[in-house]
Amino acid sequence: MLARWWRSRWRYTPLFFVAAGTAATAVKLPWPGWAAAIASAVLLSLGQQVLAGRGEPTLVPVAGVDLRVRRALPGYFGIQTTPRGALPGYVRRDAHAALDRAVTEATADGGIVLLVGGAASGKSRLAYEVLRERVGRWRLRKAGSLEALRTLTCPPRTVVWLDRVGALLADQPDQGVELLELLADTHRRVLVIGTLSATERVAITTLPEDGAHDQYAHQVRLLNRATLIDIPDRFSARELRAARTVAERDPRVQEALHTQPGQLTQVLALGRELASRWHNAPDPYSWAVITAAVDAARIGVRAPLGRDFLRDAAAGYLSEVEADRTPAQWLPAALRHATTRVYGAVAPLAPSADGRLVLADYLLQHGASARDAHPVPASVWLACEELAELDDTHRAGESAYNRGYDGHAERLWSAASDRGSVRSALRLADHLAAHGRAADAETLLGPLAARHAAARDLLADLLADQGRVEDGERLWRAALDRADPVPWLRLGQLLESRGRPGEAARLWREAVRQDVPDAHAHLAACLERAGEIAAAESAWSRALALGHLPARRQHASLLARTGRVGGARELLARAVAAGDPEARVQLADLELGSQRPEEAERVLLDGAARGEAPARRRLAALYLAAARPEEAEAQLSAGAADGDHRCRQQLVDLLIAGNELSEAEEHCRAAIRAGDSAARLKLCDVLLLRGRAGEIDPMWEDAAQSGDPTARWQHIGWLIDVGRTEQAKNLIGELAAAGDPRVRERLDDLWPKVGTGLGVDRPHGLEPPARAGR
Repeated sequence: MLARWWRSRWRYTPLFFVAAGTAATAVKLPWPGWAAAIASAVLLSLGQQVLAGRGEPTLVPVAGVDLRVRRALPGYFGIQTTPRGALPGYVRRDAHAALDRAVTEATADGGIVLLVGGAASGKSRLAYEVLRERVGRWRLRKAGSLEALRTLTCPPRTVVWLDRVGALLADQPDQGVELLELLADTHRRVLVIGTLSATERVAITTLPEDGAHDQYAHQVRLLNRATLIDIPDRFSARELRAARTVAERDPRVQEALHTQPGQLTQVLALGRELASRWHNAPDPYSWAVITAAVDAARIGVRAPLGRDFLRDAAAGYLSEVEADRTPAQWLPAALRHATTRVYGAVAPLAPSADGRLVLADYLLQHGASARDAHPVPASVWLACEELAELDDTHRAGESAYNRGYDGHAERLWSAASDRGSVRSALRLADHLAAHGRAADAETLLGPLAARHAAARDLLADLLADQGRVEDGERLWRAALDRADPVPWLRLGQLLESRGRPGEAARLWREAVRQDVPDAHAHLAACLERAGEIAAAESAWSRALALGHLPARRQHASLLARTGRVGGARELLARAVAAGDPEARVQLADLELGSQRPEEAERVLLDGAARGEAPARRRLAALYLAAARPEEAEAQLSAGAADGDHRCRQQLVDLLIAGNELSEAEEHCRAAIRAGDSAARLKLCDVLLLRGRAGEIDPMWEDAAQSGDPTARWQHIGWLIDVGRTEQAKNLIGELAAAGDPRVRERLDDLWPKVGTGLGVDRPHGLEPPARAGR
């Protein structure tokens, strides 16, 4: 055991000391220099131990030392990694067990194993994982050519890695196959393992025509000798389940699953090359064409892109000097680069059936994050006005509006509207009306109102808002239909708002006769507001009989307000018996108002025992008002344990008030894990009270990176609350550039609170940049 520990941990330490001593002698260092050299050797040795203990594969660059399988970097096997050498999480393949058996058998006598599959199907990664697990201590060699294969020295217990065996044997298959057979001789304990593409296997195993020369005869001999492991291009259901488990801790796998679930390895392996084709394009024009396609996808364009679109949109990514060249000079070469396939499998832009170009799925996903904080130049918005697909033009308009580019939003909606998009016409009219251009909106809506209910509704509201009540009323009355309750509701609201409750009641009585949905409930509410209590009670009863369940509670409220507590109590008791938890709370409040707190507590306790969260929350409030905090905490804890977010929030408030900060933090984190994003705000309060403010910003960043759509805005609100408006401004700017649809709404909410202290203008009437460089 000691010997094994020495070999695994300290076997290279003497080499470090020898190297240090030799260097010190050569330069005639005094004793302090010797000490420094020895110290360097110790540090190098310790560094080697740290790397060896990390579990990451490392290649130790010490001359004369054999490379072992478990020390090899992934790149040795041709596996793509991040710049730091980190691999995506390994998803165990169905072929893992078969390869493990083949490798185990070969360890005794040697042999040849070939992994067969399509491009980027995961062959190399599978071999890497199995070899490290099964023969990690064996020596490792590789050969990329026949010449390298001839010069290999392979003592026993050696793995020879051959990537793309078909290419290796293409020129001299007879010599290549003979060399492999010699290496895998049963007396040498050498394992030869390599990859073979599925198309090459098909070519090798296809019989030649009668009388034709069989150019693959030697490769056939190799296949007969080797153990073949098939790696399907698409993941099986079991592999996908394993991938989802890995994705929980690896966002790259998660992104690949979202991009193309069945071809996970292709996305992970070729994605890096696709990104390189984009980011490291050979000239600015090729980069501009791919970036224009990426940004078009970001703003909602889903259809394939024409070459004219790419030509016009790409202009905004070129500098003034670069733009001096005409598109005829640069577009053909840029499109050739963008449509050239990576390893013959996938290109950044692939031709569709109609000749237009489709952005690769991986770049669609990768581009969303890579270009997230970059503005989309004016050229893209202008090019979108000419898109053939109206839905794409409409979505681009929405995206322009979200970014504050009102001018482009109007032009895009107008372009789609002129070509027949009703949705764009309605959106444009609503925008025009909101910006004081009611006449333009009315002109746009007029021809549509007779044919489209949404246009009619919008026009009627617009007319009423302008004080043209008769015109609005006339539109609503013309639209009254038993199948559509909206005109009845809008007209009734309009009549009541104009002080005409009698006409509103007559309207709802007519709606009742025509069996308009929920007409009895609207009539009852209208009569109650008009003071016709008896008629309102009758209408509520009729609504309840027709299945309008809230009618019982509303009827009970009417009885209680008019002093008939007994009747209200009876109605609410029936609602409670029918399983209405809100009616139980209303009944408890009725008992409290009747000075019967014991009965109120009994009603709520019965609901709490049945697991009703509203009863628990109301009972906790009752206990707190009675100075019984322990019982309140017990009720809220039970609700929190059952997953009720509001119970948990109230419990955290109670714990903070009682200075039980550790328990409050525990409940906050549990709520966050359960999906309650609002609990992060409470956690911020707790961390501040506990003197751990430094943990707050990383928590928000982690939440945003996890994909929580509310995290950024919660963070912004919290920053404003604590006076960090400059940081809030920067985050809002990032979200505006990314086209977050909540920018306008949230800024309107935040503006009254912080005023100009926020330092951000509302995003109305902004303009995109004319040019957007790298």
